Amino acid sequence: MNSYEAKPMMGFVEAFKVVNKKFFVYSGRSRRSEYWWATLALGLISWLTSWIPVVSIAASIYTGLLGISMQFRRLHDIGKSGWWEGATLILSFIWLGILFFITGDFEALLQEDVEAIFEGLKSGNTFAVTLFCIITIILCLLGLCIFIFSLLDSDIEENKYGKSPKYFHIAQKEVEDLPHKSWTKLQLGIRLSFVRETY
Repeated sequence: MNSYEAKPMMGFVEAFKVVNKKFFVYSGRSRRSEYWWATLALGLISWLTSWIPVVSIAASIYTGLLGISMQFRRLHDIGKSGWWEGATLILSFIWLGILFFITGDFEALLQEDVEAIFEGLKSGNTFAVTLFCIITIILCLLGLCIFIFSLLDSDIEENKYGKSPKYFHIAQKEVEDLPHKSWTKLQLGIRLSFVRETY
């Protein structure tokens, strides 16, 4: 039977550094601590820059792009396709397009004028409004599913997206703990065979 141990939880600073190094990396896996610490960091950046008009736009692009790659890898970590997030993004753009078609007021959308948007929906094309409502419900359900997925622990074993970033086979630790410099190649080979047979 295989035995596994978990690596120490990733810290706030380490997680932020790691996700920035993987800015455009949509393959591989990200463990929970990496994802949630980085999510907190991106939330703080968005809040701190929201008071500065020009900077807030750049920050939104930065946090948005980084958040997408993070979400892809987090989904991979539990064996789910990153296209759960991809489908959400595509539907979001369709949702915005329909909303603009219904209201015809781009300025109201930019300023998030809820009253003007609501008035546009009330007087809009019936089919378009119905489609808008259906996509809104689907987006809410997708968002809920992705949130729940993000809370789940890493797959312990290697999956089709790569090795676990959190768990490692206990045999690896046994070998790492050996005083390699004092062992001959023959002794090390015997020790490796013993560990594999044991676990």
